[in-house]
Amino acid sequence: MKILYVTDFEQIALCSGGYISDYLNDLTFHGLKKLYGKDVTAFIPPVHMYKENKNGAVDHLFSSKNMEKHFWGGMTFPYLLDKDYDERVFGSAIDRTEYFDEMRDRIENQEFDLIIYGNFRRCIHMFDIVQKIYPKEKVALLDGNDDTQMAEIVQDGYLYFKRELQDYTNLPSNIKPITFSYPKEHLSEVNKSKTQKKGTVIPGDKSTYIFKDEKSYYDDYNKSYFGITEKKAGWDCMRHYEIMGNYCLPYFPDLMYCPKNTLFNFPKDLIMEGNKLMDNFDKWEYFRILDEMFEYFKNNLTTEAVAQDLINRINEE
Repeated sequence: MKILYVTDFEQIALCSGGYISDYLNDLTFHGLKKLYGKDVTAFIPPVHMYKENKNGAVDHLFSSKNMEKHFWGGMTFPYLLDKDYDERVFGSAIDRTEYFDEMRDRIENQEFDLIIYGNFRRCIHMFDIVQKIYPKEKVALLDGNDDTQMAEIVQDGYLYFKRELQDYTNLPSNIKPITFSYPKEHLSEVNKSKTQKKGTVIPGDKSTYIFKDEKSYYDDYNKSYFGITEKKAGWDCMRHYEIMGNYCLPYFPDLMYCPKNTLFNFPKDLIMEGNKLMDNFDKWEYFRILDEMFEYFKNNLTTEAVAQDLINRINEE
C-alpha cells in the first residue's frame, strides 16, 4: 500500500507557538513507517523523527539554529527513523519547486492508494487537488489538537480521526476516535523488583521534572510501582504512555471522568482497578493487574498497533 502522509513541521510551528512536534502526527507517522517503510511518503518530512538529525544535522533550517528548542516535550518521539526522504525538499528554491511539482504530479496520477493528513487543522497542503482526484474513502484527516473542536470539512463526509473526541449523541460514522501511541523501541523490560512506590515526576510540580535524558526518566518509572498522571490540556497525554511503556501502573485518579470516546482504546478498567491499590496495596494483585495492562499495552497502544488500527478502520469504509 502506497501512502502519502501530508505534514509540514513549519506549518505546525506556525499554528502552535513555534513548536514543530505534534505527538499524534509524529507517532502515527512513525507507526506507518514501521509497518510500510518506503511505501509511506511524507509530503514534508518531520526532520525531528530521523536518527541522522539527532546531532544537529538540520539545525540550519531553524532561526534559532537549534531544532530541539522547537520541541513540545523532548523525549520518546524523536530520532527513531532511518533517513529515507528526498533531500530536495530542503534544498534550493529550484530543487524545492521541482520536488513539489513532482508531488503534485504523483497525486494527480493517483500514485498513492491512500492519503493521510497528519493534522488537518495545521496542514492542508494540496487538499484542493486531492479533493478533485481522490474519493473521500481514500482520504483520512487526523486531528491531534487538545481541544474538542473539529474542522468544518468533517461535514462533507471525509474520514476524520479526532483525538479529544467527546461523547456526542448520534456521532456521524465518518468521525472516529484516535489516540497517541508509544514506540516499540522504548518498551522496557519487565521488572518485578521495584524499589519505590511512586515515580519521581509529579504532574504540575516543576521541581520534580529533573530528568535530562530518556534512560534515567524511563528507569525511574520502571523501578516504581505507580506513576502519577492526570488530564492536562487534553485527556490524552504522553506521560500515560511513558508510564505504561516502562512496566509501571498509572495512578490516574480522575480517569473515571474521561469521555468514553477519548482514550477509547485504553485499558481504563484495569487502571482504575489499580488505582485502588495506592492506599490498600497488595503486591500479588498489583502484578496481576500490571502484567495484564502491559500485555494489552504492547498489543494495542504501540505506534505500529495504532497505525494498523487506523488503516483497518479506513479500509472498513
